[in-house]
Amino acid sequence: MAGKVAPHTAATIVIADASPIIGLSLIGGLDWLEPLFGSVHITRQVREELLFNVEIDPRPGMTEIERFIRKRTLKVIQKDWEAPLFAHLDDGEASVLRAASNQKCACLVIIDESLGRRAAAELGIAVTGLVGLILAAKKAHLIPKIAPVLARLEQAQFRLSARLIADALAIAAEGVK
Repeated sequence: MAGKVAPHTAATIVIADASPIIGLSLIGGLDWLEPLFGSVHITRQVREELLFNVEIDPRPGMTEIERFIRKRTLKVIQKDWEAPLFAHLDDGEASVLRAASNQKCACLVIIDESLGRRAAAELGIAVTGLVGLILAAKKAHLIPKIAPVLARLEQAQFRLSARLIADALAIAAEGVK
């Protein structure tokens, strides 16, 4: 899999971008966040991406995401930072990396997009993505196998590369699906 993922236990604060949260909502994986991390922080920009015009344009998983925000498993960071800019990233990804880079403690960011992952790595911020969370859920015995979970993501038309899927199945010792 692209990039090494630091152990989740090394992070004091976990901050997520929208894409992995949406992916988790599609597979019933939001319930994994509490046992894996206690809580996960999102920025106000990410919250907007997740819930923008939900009454007008409901998206799959939005009801679940709202529930996890109310429950405070997903905690919205109220502070906005102006620097660093990250002009090459979208607003949500940039806000996640600004929040992480301005913390006084170790962070883990959950981000899928390669530019955001690269920027996090350049800053020395631990990074994982949706597939990393699925693997962590298996390791924590929250799910027995990752193959059915990956299949549900594909059925929901969540984009994952064939190589990423093959690498994840190999890491999980589940062979080719």
